[in-house]
Amino acid sequence: MQDNAEAAVRKVIDVLKDGSFSYEMDNGAVIRVAIRIDHARREATIDFTGTSAQQANNFNAPLPVTRAAVLYVFRTLVDDEIPMNAGCMKPLHLIVPEGCMLYPQFPAAVVAGNVETSQVVTDCLYGCAGGARRQPGHHEQLHLR
Repeated sequence: MQDNAEAAVRKVIDVLKDGSFSYEMDNGAVIRVAIRIDHARREATIDFTGTSAQQANNFNAPLPVTRAAVLYVFRTLVDDEIPMNAGCMKPLHLIVPEGCMLYPQFPAAVVAGNVETSQVVTDCLYGCAGGARRQPGHHEQLHLR
């Protein structure tokens, strides 16, 4: 099951292109993400470098919430009917700087990060992937759901 999920995500990676996106939240904090595609290895690096430092408010999102948002987005980019599982993450490499609002350190508050901030993360990832187009030689079409 995990091997099948991994293959499905690699198929998505085959049609993605590098992209970046940033989103300024109402409180002035910024979520930045860049997706870099390694077509030879059929892997993607999702890099949140440049995201605001952890906040004094509760809009920080724990690293597992950030990882779950990445998993969710890439799973929704898969056209095949597969269950969400850890295999989806195998070709994805995350860079989340420690101490940013997506990888806050104790005793940072995280209540709103579980909902509001994680939604901004998904929006940013869709913003990156939204520029994806079919590449010459590929017959797959990427559909955002």
